[in-house]
Amino acid sequence: MTKKDYEAISAIVRREWNLTPDTNDQDAYRRGRANGIFLIALYLADYLEKDNPLFDRDMFVKACGIEI
Repeated sequence: MTKKDYEAISAIVRREWNLTPDTNDQDAYRRGRANGIFLIALYLADYLEKDNPLFDRDMFVKACGIEI
């Protein structure tokens, strides 16, 4: 995979992360969705890290819009 691929993947995750509702009446839904997207970002980072030893896991997760 190339840097362009990593950027495309992180952009997709970031878009979904940013679409997570932020309303109090859907709080449980918002937390569940956020947890799912968070885990997807981490699982993708695991895979991409195995694919490329120079892969920067922290940079990828941050590019997904997720602060750890």
